[in-house]
Amino acid sequence: MQYKNKIFHVENISTEKLVKKFNTPLYCYSYLKLKNNIINFKNHFSNISPLICFSVKSNSNVKIIKEIKNLDCGADVVSKGEMMKALKAGVNPKKIVFSGVGKTYSELEYAINKNILLINVESKSELLIIEKIARLKKKKIDKILLSLKKRMFDKPSKEGYEKRKPNKLDYPQNYPKYRFYGNNIKRMIDFAIEWDNFDLKEKLILTIANHMKKCFLNWNKEAVDDQVILDHLLDLSDGKLKVSESDLPLTDSAEFLKTRPKNNGYKSNNKSRKKPKRRY
Repeated sequence: MQYKNKIFHVENISTEKLVKKFNTPLYCYSYLKLKNNIINFKNHFSNISPLICFSVKSNSNVKIIKEIKNLDCGADVVSKGEMMKALKAGVNPKKIVFSGVGKTYSELEYAINKNILLINVESKSELLIIEKIARLKKKKIDKILLSLKKRMFDKPSKEGYEKRKPNKLDYPQNYPKYRFYGNNIKRMIDFAIEWDNFDLKEKLILTIANHMKKCFLNWNKEAVDDQVILDHLLDLSDGKLKVSESDLPLTDSAEFLKTRPKNNGYKSNNKSRKKPKRRY
């Protein structure tokens, strides 16, 4: 893969030509690179000549699997679907290894029916299922691989756990002075304090004050005096924000209460039902 005249080429084929022919998105694989990698890998183990199985989960493209099969490799699969793709690509069943945890009954049954090379057994229950299927099918399973995992750490005692108990993680908490306004109001106030545009700043302060009044009325059903809101605004801004006298009064409480949804926005499912008439 290289650039030629500022155009990217794969095995001397211009990607522009590939895009015109196949459109995008386009996945392009270099067979030469694939072949060289496999040959190089095999050369490192030439003394023992092992069966090299390609992990199908890394690339389940049937054509790619077919090319890898032609280079005398097997397939490592972790599901029935991957096994079917490997077989479709022409991989010899005696070169297929079935790995992975959580194999289902139908997957194990399919693998046994296809006489694959090896089943990697991950648990006792899996081994019992294989035995059951083999008895029902009257088949002899030639090879299985037991996956044995050594316990790396001893089970901790209660006393040891208490000694090594990690410190409690501090979670950032914001406790606004007037909780019914919420943290967003405090952020708006902090922004307004730093804002330099004087004309728009007055309008923003008025908007904040009206929003504070609306929030207050969401928690308190009764009307609220404007002076209460103005005092709260002065307090939350450390005396730096004040609504201009020309902008007073604030929006009337009745306007906010009129637009507020009933039951705080929650719909009741307890609809009145008519009692059925009795028949005598």
